[in-house]
Amino acid sequence: MGLRLGLAAKEALNAQGRIEAKTFMFACNVDGIQVGAGTTYGNKALTVEDRNEMSLILTDTKTGKQVEARLTEEAMNRGKGFKELMAKSRSLKEGSPEQLAVKKEINDILEWYRKTPDEKVVIIKVLK
Repeated sequence: MGLRLGLAAKEALNAQGRIEAKTFMFACNVDGIQVGAGTTYGNKALTVEDRNEMSLILTDTKTGKQVEARLTEEAMNRGKGFKELMAKSRSLKEGSPEQLAVKKEINDILEWYRKTPDEKVVIIKVLK
């Protein structure tokens, strides 16, 4: 989810300078944002304000342009389903038919994130 947010926001920003990012959920999505937007803690271009909100703001430091990226309702629902299925999978016997069925559902969700067009996954809003 973070990767899709980062890639879509970076494309919409079309930065001419250095990119700075701010995200509002401290979870695995941060890793994807770092990769997708090219912003990391190490280069001090990413800050996290943990408000349990799956969103991202990218800023072009040269022009001041800002964009916000949020997941669509469908993408959020699939993300919640993914989280629930991951927990269920861990509770089942490794390699059991039940666990294999759950893992297929998990893979179906991940495939949706990989193949679905941006406009069905991410909402972009120009802030400045």
